[in-house]
Amino acid sequence: MQRGKRAVARLGVLVAAALLMGPAAAATDYKIGYVNVQRVVQQSEEAQKAKGQLKKEVKERKAELEGKRKKVNELQKKLEKQGSLMSEEQKKKTQRQLEEATREFRRLQRKAQQDLDTQKNQVLQDIYDDVSQIVSRIGEEEDYDLILTGSSAIYVSEPINLTEQVLTELNNSQGDG
Repeated sequence: MQRGKRAVARLGVLVAAALLMGPAAAATDYKIGYVNVQRVVQQSEEAQKAKGQLKKEVKERKAELEGKRKKVNELQKKLEKQGSLMSEEQKKKTQRQLEEATREFRRLQRKAQQDLDTQKNQVLQDIYDDVSQIVSRIGEEEDYDLILTGSSAIYVSEPINLTEQVLTELNNSQGDG
């Protein structure tokens, strides 16, 4: 909430400064563009490929984890059903096996999640880097004074919306690379 108030205050200061500069400032035309970076990243071909790859990997990891989960469940059932019939030594051994299998299952589960998060973050970072380069190049080549990004824009007129252009260029550059 505080951040929003500061942004409004800054905007007020900018408007006041523009008014004080008078007609000379008003006569200056600025070329402004806007890119919805989140949409570009989500809809890029690279992101779609990565989603498919991650789904495949999640499926593989789930299958691996399912085997470990079955082992844990089998040991639990063994203790429940046969625990009273086991010697104290057998019971302790089975309990240790259960604890070890449970730890291994949880370790693999955490590792799988970390690996998937790392892959996802790397792909997203690569796409964001590509988008940033494309937006900078468009800004320079097409003489933009300002290109805004983000979801905070309440209204963006179509002539300044560069999202489709950036998405197209991103997909074309990813097809080349």
